[in-house]
Amino acid sequence: MNIESTLDEMKSQWSSWEEVFKYANKPQKVEGAKCHKESFTVEDVEEVLGSVEGENDGPDWVAVFKLKDGRFAVLRAGCDYTGWG
Repeated sequence: MNIESTLDEMKSQWSSWEEVFKYANKPQKVEGAKCHKESFTVEDVEEVLGSVEGENDGPDWVAVFKLKDGRFAVLRAGCDYTGWG
């Protein structure tokens, strides 16, 4: 996976990533994992490992992160004429 959006770009005022974090951040713990499944924000991200810019009424926004607390996370969200989900 390429990095189409950097962390700084995700934090920018006009970024769709704010909505991605809002609507896709419902953590699910991997079976057998020893970490917690608390929600996180863009401020908790240490590094973007991969990201794909989505499009309204098109492909989803997808990103893989390393978080500051040592966890790894994936977010995926899309937006169509009915809104984000």
